[in-house]
This record gives sequence, structure tokens and C-alpha cells, in this order.
Amino acid sequence: MQAKKNNPKETSQQLLSQTKLKRPAFERYSKGDLIQYFNNVLDIISLQQAKAVGIEKQYQAFVNIVARFNANWQPNKGSDITHVIRQLDDKRSRCFIGLSRTFNNWAINHYDDTAKKTAAVLAARIKLKNQHFRTINQEEKTAIINSILTDLKTHFSDEIALLQLTEWVENLQQINNQFNQKYLERTIALSKQKKGIVFQLRNESISCFKSLFQIIKNVWIIAQSTSTPSPILVKIIQELNEITEKYNLAVQKYANNNNTANN
Repeated sequence: MQAKKNNPKETSQQLLSQTKLKRPAFERYSKGDLIQYFNNVLDIISLQQAKAVGIEKQYQAFVNIVARFNANWQPNKGSDITHVIRQLDDKRSRCFIGLSRTFNNWAINHYDDTAKKTAAVLAARIKLKNQHFRTINQEEKTAIINSILTDLKTHFSDEIALLQLTEWVENLQQINNQFNQKYLERTIALSKQKKGIVFQLRNESISCFKSLFQIIKNVWIIAQSTSTPSPILVKIIQELNEITEKYNLAVQKYANNNNTANN
């Protein structure tokens, strides 16, 4: 029995009817996620493409609001104090990891048995609180380092002195204090800076995107009734769905990780 051949027009129609625009989960996007998503959308759709598929008016309005959003968001992200915070975070991380590795190394290789046993106790103590140090955010690092410094200086000061690592611990304390101070300064500065403007632009940008989204959806619905949909429109839909799915999955994964950590 001869197999029935697919009609290319029917196949195209089926693909069109089965494809739907994926909705971004904006309620889960942080401001950083949102502005990056909007910039990615503009990477996908050019003005020439917008004109070609008849969405130029909504597209241009979206371009304008995203430009304003970027202008008000980027100074906060790229401020001098943020740069200092990143430097201090890197410095304290290297100091902390170096101290942890010293404990681990001496617990195995130190020539003095007493020092070896002492280092083993401290290595185990740090390991207990430091399971995923390299993959956590700045706030979580602060909590871990604060807790370990309290332990070392309150309960293990004699052991630290025995290993002659007091200066190292003091250096870690100093860098961590500097980080905490700068972090607090930035928090205060941002709370005073253009109150409400970023929040307002977030809402306006989402509203503008929804208008663009709706016109693309309308054009897409019309395209389903034609036998020759615009390749430009098909490409826009496919790429929009691809990045939307990636962002939605990423924020869902982040939310799941947070829930797991809090349980």
C-alpha cells in the first residue's frame, strides 16, 4: 500500500495552527531579568523586520521605553560602588577559600601531630557550613563568612593561634567588614535614588511589550489562514518562543532552588 504524501501547504498550515506565542512569566522576573529579556527581544526583531510584518508602530514604542528603562537601570548596575563591592567580594572569597584549603592541607600533611589534629577539627567545621560556597550569591556568602568568623574567633581562637593563622583570620574579618559597609552604603544610596522611577518604567515597559505581543499575535493568527506565511514572521515567532522559554525555565529553577534552601 502506497504511503500518503504530505501536502507541503497542509504541513505548513498544521505547524502554524500548533504554534502559539509563549507568554513571559513577568511576575517572576527580577528587574535585571526583565531588562535583559527586553534587550534580547530587540536583538531578535529589527526595525526593518517590524516594518515587513506590519508591527512598526508598536515596535517603535517598545524601543523607546526600553531605551528609557536601560538609561535608568544601567547607572545603578554600573555604579562605582558596585564595582568596589565586586572587588571586595572577590578578595574575601579568595581569602576565605585560601584559609579553608590551608586547614584541609594541614589536616593531612602537617608535620606536627597536634597541629594536624587541630587543622582537621577546623577543616571539618568550615566544611559543615561551606558546601556550595562557589555557587552562592553575595548575601549567602556574607552569612556563611560571618558565621564562620564568629566560630573561629569565639570558640576556636586558641586553635587558630596554635596554627599561627590569627593574622589570616583578622584579614578575612577586615575585608568582610569592608564588604558589608559598602553593601550597606549602596543599599542606602539606591533607596534614595529616583524613588519609583525604575518601578514605573518596569510597568510601562511591560505594558508596551504586551501591546507589541498582541499585535504580533494578531498578525500570527491572520498568517494561519494563508498558505504562504511570511518567513520573517515565522522566524520572529520561533526566536521569541525560544528565549521566552529559556527565561521562564531559568526563573522557575531559581524559585525552586530558593524553596528547597528555605525548607
